[in-house]
Amino acid sequence: MFCKYCGKQIRDEAAFCKWCGKKLAEEPAKETSVKAEVPAAPAVVTEKTEEVKGSEKSDEKPQKVEPAYEQAAEKEGSVKTKNKRKTAVVVTIAASVLSVFCATIYFAGRPFLYQTAILSYNFDSHSFPESAVTMFKISAILGYAPAQYELGELYKDGDGVEEDFKKAVKWYTKAAEKGFAAAQSALGDCYEYGEGVEEDFKKAHDWYLKAAEQGDRVAQYSVGLHYLFGSGVEEDFGKAIYWLKLSEAHEHDFYSQYYLGECYYELNDYETASYWYQKSAEQGLAEAQFRVGVCYDLGE
Repeated sequence: MFCKYCGKQIRDEAAFCKWCGKKLAEEPAKETSVKAEVPAAPAVVTEKTEEVKGSEKSDEKPQKVEPAYEQAAEKEGSVKTKNKRKTAVVVTIAASVLSVFCATIYFAGRPFLYQTAILSYNFDSHSFPESAVTMFKISAILGYAPAQYELGELYKDGDGVEEDFKKAVKWYTKAAEKGFAAAQSALGDCYEYGEGVEEDFKKAHDWYLKAAEQGDRVAQYSVGLHYLFGSGVEEDFGKAIYWLKLSEAHEHDFYSQYYLGECYYELNDYETASYWYQKSAEQGLAEAQFRVGVCYDLGE
């Protein structure tokens, strides 16, 4: 700095000028006051800056800080959700495998057991062994109609099991309701002869008819007789002839031939009646042979 009195250069912190001896104490105070005034300007700027920054901060959305326990709970929930999904996938796969296994047993196992049991028939004793009966039962319980019918036959004949007509009817009915023709015909017999159920010609006819419509020869023969004799239905020779002819066509059954002769005889068509009596008599049926003799005797 320079002395304001003599103009010579002196040290900044000097209180007296070394050249002229004048006191310089007041000047630094003024400088200090000046210096103190100088930084005042930026203070305003700083305040404004802080205000601007404060306003900018106030515009920003405050970030939500979740407590640590909430974050842990959320993480645990996420893990549980993933585990549940994995469990659901495993359960679905297991259910699918089980379904395939059950379907295989149901559709492939039932006929396999049935066929195995049929092949085990003992021709020497004319009966099924105990193991075959067990296989029939399993297959029947699984809903296989042929096995249900065969099990009914076993109970009816007392073959490998104790004779029980009620159980025979039970298994015949299960198979018959599935549309198995042989079981329908057998169930018709049960109602026809009162075996395991009360005698009921109407129900017998209904079951015979279901089987006959599927081509069962025995059932067709039975339906023909029902119409011939009016058993469970109204007498109808035309329908009797229709069903008896269907039955006879299978194996030229001499009983069907004989009763065809009876139908035509009742219709006073003696020539056609004699024709069917003759066909039946040629196969050895005694009743037909007798009828042929009557026709010759009466000239019919």
